[in-house]
Amino acid sequence: MTFRHSVAFTLTVPLLCALLSAQTHKEKADLLISGGTVVTMDASRAILDDGAVAVKGDTIVAVGPRSELEARYAAKQTIDARGGLVLPGFINGHTHVPMTLFRGLHDDVTLNDWLYKYIFPAEAKNVNEEFVRWGTRLAAAEQIRVGVTTFADMYYFEDAVAEETKAAGMRGVLG
Repeated sequence: MTFRHSVAFTLTVPLLCALLSAQTHKEKADLLISGGTVVTMDASRAILDDGAVAVKGDTIVAVGPRSELEARYAAKQTIDARGGLVLPGFINGHTHVPMTLFRGLHDDVTLNDWLYKYIFPAEAKNVNEEFVRWGTRLAAAEQIRVGVTTFADMYYFEDAVAEETKAAGMRGVLG
C-alpha cells in the first residue's frame, strides 16, 4: 500500500510542478478583455472573431486570438466579451461640452432663432466657470458611457474643460 501511494505521489509531483511553472511564467496584465469580436486598427484592419486584448496600466500590450492571449497573460481583472464587440474608442469631432446643460432648451426652430433667441441669452445669464465644470462632467459621463474617449471642444473657460476632461480620464483637443 505504501508503495502505491509513493508511486502515485512521484507521478503527480512533476505534473504539479509543470502546472505551477506554467502559471508563474505568464506575463502580468491589469486587464484581459476576452472572447469578443475584436475590431483592430492595425495596418490590415484585422477583425478577430474570438479575440482578446491585454492591457497594462493605460497601454494595450497585446491584441490577438483569445486562446493565445489567455495562455500568455495572467490578468488582475478579466472581462468576458463573448457576444460583444471590442472596439477602439470613438472620437467626437465637434462639441461644446458644457452646453449639455442647455439640452432641450428649445427645439424645432431655425438655427438662427435657436442661437439668438434662446442659447445666447441663456449663456449670458448662466455661463460661468462652475457651469462649465458641471456641464463638462455631465458630457464626459455621457460620452464615456457610449464609448467616446476623445473629443474636440471649443467653449468658454476651456482651462476648466481641460481639468475636468483629465479628471474623467478622457482626451480632448480643446481651444
